[in-house]
Amino acid sequence: MKTYRIYIYSLTTFLPTFIILIFFGMFGLSTLPKGLNQVLGYVLLASYMGFSTYIALKISTAIISIELNNQGFKHRWIKNFLFSREADIYLEWNQIQEYFFEDDRTYVKFQMRLPNNQRYRIYKQTIWSAKDDFDRFRSAFPRLIHNFEAAHEQDIVLGKTIYEEPGFRWILVVLSAGVVLLLVSAIVSGSNTTNVGTLGMLAAAVAFYWIKVSGKKN
Repeated sequence: MKTYRIYIYSLTTFLPTFIILIFFGMFGLSTLPKGLNQVLGYVLLASYMGFSTYIALKISTAIISIELNNQGFKHRWIKNFLFSREADIYLEWNQIQEYFFEDDRTYVKFQMRLPNNQRYRIYKQTIWSAKDDFDRFRSAFPRLIHNFEAAHEQDIVLGKTIYEEPGFRWILVVLSAGVVLLLVSAIVSGSNTTNVGTLGMLAAAVAFYWIKVSGKKN
């Protein structure tokens, strides 16, 4: 049996927590004296953004133990998400049809496809990543499943990530065209630096996903 202790996070918990913290933070910053030094104001804003991100990540983080043996895959909760008491998950090898690891900008997703189009997935965040066994699990899983599944009829195959799906490329084409047109229009019309900077960040995000798509083999 192989056991891995992993910190996972919930995007659906992180986003509302972060938004609430930012809302109260903006309200608090708006009450500061009007004559406050501008540089100090930016420092306070950046510090609070970092603090909010850290707190939101802490609240949206749980700890699990993944156990792999000849019978199957077990997900055991060591520390649940806040206000959550989910049951442990056990899957036999012949229930698992495919798997993949998908890297994004701020997290890595591990997903397995099950019968009836069900999914098992966990997210490992990479912003303030706690030390755990995730990298070891990721490295060993492809080899171990073929060792363990030898006694079963089900073949577990490597699935496609979203970046390898044809539809994702078309979405990127449309987004790229829209961002470029908006950016050119903002520059030509002499929009303020904030608008141009925001569109520039959007362009950088789209470029990131083009790099991800280009790095995948068809």
